Amino acid sequence: MAKIPLSPGRILPRDMDEREWSRWAMQQTTTAYRSGQTGYNTGTGFFIGDDNGVPKLSLGVPNVAGITWNGSTFSIYGNFTWTDISPDEVTPNTWDGFSVDPTGSFYMKSLSGLTFLTSEIEMSGTSDQVYFTFDVDEFDPAISLGGIVTTPFRAIDNGTDVLAVAEIANTGTFVCSKFNGTTFDPNGWTNSGTKGIPKLTTLSFYYPSHLWA
Repeated sequence: MAKIPLSPGRILPRDMDEREWSRWAMQQTTTAYRSGQTGYNTGTGFFIGDDNGVPKLSLGVPNVAGITWNGSTFSIYGNFTWTDISPDEVTPNTWDGFSVDPTGSFYMKSLSGLTFLTSEIEMSGTSDQVYFTFDVDEFDPAISLGGIVTTPFRAIDNGTDVLAVAEIANTGTFVCSKFNGTTFDPNGWTNSGTKGIPKLTTLSFYYPSHLWA
């Protein structure tokens, strides 16, 4: 193994081989690996490492097309393109909790226990009940897991973007529960105004309950 010399102005252990230096570098709180980007989410390329004492990650073109982790929030920017895999177009068969049902389809693909969902249009209708359910054809991830999967998602309630979860049975029934600040309530929806699924211009991640509960 070649030895890594002590660089002028750098505080490095002397006479380390490449593997020793790599292990030492990964332990340093001020280490950052980057190409193209000159700092966290600055420039086109990637950055992974310390940013003012916070481990961060950025990849792509800042706030246009790429991903970031700022130490607390994971974000994805830009449109998602399926490559070499074809998502399923899903059109709900029935809706319950509406006087005027939402219309449209969304796209869904499950890979290794992780379900991806994206919608190109807003799918909302007129609410007349405090619950929110819909049915699609059989849901393969729930079938393979032998029961129900629980997935977080963005929803619309009374015209407002809210956090919700859906319990999805292997029969394809989505039972949606709205977050009320403390818990997810299946009967917590507003029985007036618009309700449904907002337009998702980026990828959303949906985790089966055994991965995130």
